[in-house]
Amino acid sequence: MNTNIETLKTDLIPQDGSKIQEPPYALPYETILHGKYLIGRVLGYGGFGITYQGMNIETNQFVAIKEYYPNGMLTRYPGTTMVEIISNAGGFSRKR
Repeated sequence: MNTNIETLKTDLIPQDGSKIQEPPYALPYETILHGKYLIGRVLGYGGFGITYQGMNIETNQFVAIKEYYPNGMLTRYPGTTMVEIISNAGGFSRKR
């Protein structure tokens, strides 16, 4: 494994073996997206998404990764990558 990935793991991923982040519905540490991006720690989150610090493992560049995660419409079990749509989320409506 290359040095930058090891540095990312050492600096941004807990060394106690935990994969669960805060908030618990965030992607787990060390998740690889599209075979190209390594997920590090959560930088911030709000009503429409989660921003992670990560790394492009092909170019060794550090990146910010935004995940669209509308609060109250999705759920994810801690430590997993799969999301589930909340069936009673209501959705949007338009008055005529």
